[in-house]
Amino acid sequence: MAEPVGAVTAETAAAELLRRRAAREGLAAYIEYVSGLPVPRHMRVICEKLEQVAAGKIKRLMISMPPGHGKALALDTPIPTPDGWRMMGELRAGDYVFDEKGVPTRVIAVSPVWKDRPVFRVTTKEGDSIIADAAHDWAVRRCRKRNVWKIYETQDLYNKQVEGQRPAKVMVAGALQLPEREYIVHPYVLGCWLGDGHSNIAKFTSMDHEIIDRLRELEGGRIVVDKQPRGRAITFTVGPHGWTDRPNCLTTRLRKLGVINNKHIPEDYFWGSEQQRWDLFHGLMDTDGTVSEAGQASFSTISLSLAEQFMKLAASLGLKSGMCSGPAMLNGKQHGTHYRVSFYSKNAAYLPRKKARARDAEHYKYRHMKFEPAGVADTVCIEVEAESHLFLCGHSMIPTHNSHITSHHFPAWYLTRYPEQSLIAATHTQELSDSFGLKVRNTMKSDEHRILFPDSGISTDKTAAGEWQTLDGGGYKATAVGASVTGRRGDLLMGDDLLSGIEAAESESARRKLWSWYQADFYTRRKGDDTPIVLIGTRWHLGDHFGLLDQEERDGTGEKWDRIVLPALALENDPLGREVGEALWPEQFSKEGLEAIRKKSGTTARMWASLYQQNPVVDSGGIIDQTWFKWWRDRDPPKVKYVIQAWDTALTANKGSAFSASTTWGVFDDEHGIPNVILLSSWRGRVEWPVLRRMVQRLATDYKDDNYEMPIRPVASRRPDTVLVEAKANGQMLIHDLARAGIIATGFNPDKYGDKIARVRLVTDLIENGRVWLPAAGPVYDRLRKFAEEFLEQCVQFPAAQSRDWVDTMTMAFLRIKASGWVANTEDPYQERYDTSASERVAFY
Repeated sequence: MAEPVGAVTAETAAAELLRRRAAREGLAAYIEYVSGLPVPRHMRVICEKLEQVAAGKIKRLMISMPPGHGKALALDTPIPTPDGWRMMGELRAGDYVFDEKGVPTRVIAVSPVWKDRPVFRVTTKEGDSIIADAAHDWAVRRCRKRNVWKIYETQDLYNKQVEGQRPAKVMVAGALQLPEREYIVHPYVLGCWLGDGHSNIAKFTSMDHEIIDRLRELEGGRIVVDKQPRGRAITFTVGPHGWTDRPNCLTTRLRKLGVINNKHIPEDYFWGSEQQRWDLFHGLMDTDGTVSEAGQASFSTISLSLAEQFMKLAASLGLKSGMCSGPAMLNGKQHGTHYRVSFYSKNAAYLPRKKARARDAEHYKYRHMKFEPAGVADTVCIEVEAESHLFLCGHSMIPTHNSHITSHHFPAWYLTRYPEQSLIAATHTQELSDSFGLKVRNTMKSDEHRILFPDSGISTDKTAAGEWQTLDGGGYKATAVGASVTGRRGDLLMGDDLLSGIEAAESESARRKLWSWYQADFYTRRKGDDTPIVLIGTRWHLGDHFGLLDQEERDGTGEKWDRIVLPALALENDPLGREVGEALWPEQFSKEGLEAIRKKSGTTARMWASLYQQNPVVDSGGIIDQTWFKWWRDRDPPKVKYVIQAWDTALTANKGSAFSASTTWGVFDDEHGIPNVILLSSWRGRVEWPVLRRMVQRLATDYKDDNYEMPIRPVASRRPDTVLVEAKANGQMLIHDLARAGIIATGFNPDKYGDKIARVRLVTDLIENGRVWLPAAGPVYDRLRKFAEEFLEQCVQFPAAQSRDWVDTMTMAFLRIKASGWVANTEDPYQERYDTSASERVAFY
């Protein structure tokens, strides 16, 4: 007899019962049951430790591991970056995006691509739409009266929409903060031409003398009136060449932009400074814009593409806009379609008569969102450094939450097994803590959870996302660093990512604030001495709360902690038994992918050591202060008058031997004519003699030719004037070899200046005096170039650093420069020589 359709066999039923029994007893099995996802090996180790915490066998547990993944957007979601639009799937660690204030923020982690995820189409009232993962986080406001912002997942917001609840609103982002660019046509001139210019030539028609006067000022102080057919409107050209097609006339420059007979905003103009974008905006509004008596501003055009570009420009300036359309009428006849973009801003126009009417509108600072299922798609998520964890997405530049490292399944499992107990969970912000509480609560209310624990439940007396109770009197309390938890005590304390990122970790005041809060507030919320504490996070700094707890334990004044340290690439004595260099989660983050992240220019040595390897580098060695170095914040180095290169060579390339290294320095005069020094390049490697000899030859010919696998064509202007080689070990042999190759190198005997520490002390006055510069990396120049940052880290760690080769080359070069008398401490007058010919200068150095 055939079994009925849908019947469950005895074997299937028995297997399901075993799964449920395992899920009730073990955390890893519970996670697999309620989430439907397999638990990888490294997470099983963490689950075992957390089970021991729940059983009272472990009282103090630290967990540090690299970033994981969670909330995602579709791969083709447009993301604004300082370099222009990028697709979500193109972003990599080290790239820059914008936070909700418009400030560039670095991407510190990128998840693998998640295949066939349930997704929703998220559409703003202005018509922009993106595809978001069902579990993607959004910071939204849903209350009309109170300005309260909370974190919701896409699925939750869709469910509330279906239930007819108030629609969610996201904030309008701030104006993008970008550096100024060079344009061949001033943005205001371009905006006026796009509005009132003749499409095939650089002619304007206007009746506003303020516009005419400003165009005259920006284009060389001259206008040529073509005609004045009626009223006060005149047709004219601007600039010393009129409208004629000369090499530098406005028509020629507009043609180079590709806008003649094709009116549009060139892409490059969307990425100028805020003031440049306002100039372009004002040019468009002064010519084709209006401002009503009520203060609402509108831009009108018959070009749909230009209207859409205007909305994109408005979004980049932190403005919310909307577009409507209708028939374009002239003398009672329709001539196509008319598009009007409306918005509020007191800075809507440059023209005084329009600007006087313009105003801001408080209720216009939010965007309403609509959600609808969109099937399945591949998604990816990123994590950014911004303290808010928000980044902008879509052409409307919607602020959206990035993924964050969480562990919400353990609290759900713990509070179900011990429903009479209370758990206090903390993160670096209250908003983030509340979002964790919401995830835990939703998990406990899920169908999968209730199958396992049908008698468990959430009390209806208190159900806020950040504070709720179980039916048995226990509960969950979310708090944040700096917040008071007076009056509450917990049977379990959990702290997840108490430091928000590298910026907070580098701030001594932020670390001190966290440590004070941990000792005085968080730690005192234990119900007793045996109350377990679990800390989860990333090791950013040796002086963070993990480091301070480590130090207390080493000093014998603190408690004993169990630790799980899981680097992305295994080190020796790995807790999982991995081979050295093996990836932590190879199914999602392959070794090749991690190595690619490590080698990216945006992944600094400190970022890799802390974020990925959970091993923050030494902050300072006590002799050289990193604040003494100045940063060169420009794409190109200054014009140098002398270049000196120093080499410290090693005997062999054995694994335990020292590195061979070099640094190249340029001497230049600052704005006061005082000589300064800038780091031009550095190289470091553990190589055999033939490779070392070849590298010295190449760098002594062009100091940028530092990639052995990819040589470049030497540039004569980058040839060092002097090459110093430490005349020890194999240095003397190298000097003779270079001479045979036509390169004159000078031996340097460091012993006459004392030991390494003594030599460093002899040159620190130059650094402390602000005479030494390190190159910063664009586009915002808020960090050093990778080679400069690695050099700086070795300097500030000296003499505690494992390697001191770069420091040795720096002292060689600086001692030689100081001995020449060319660069000295400005507090020691009459020591420096300024008026010497190039040939004498080279000889003197």
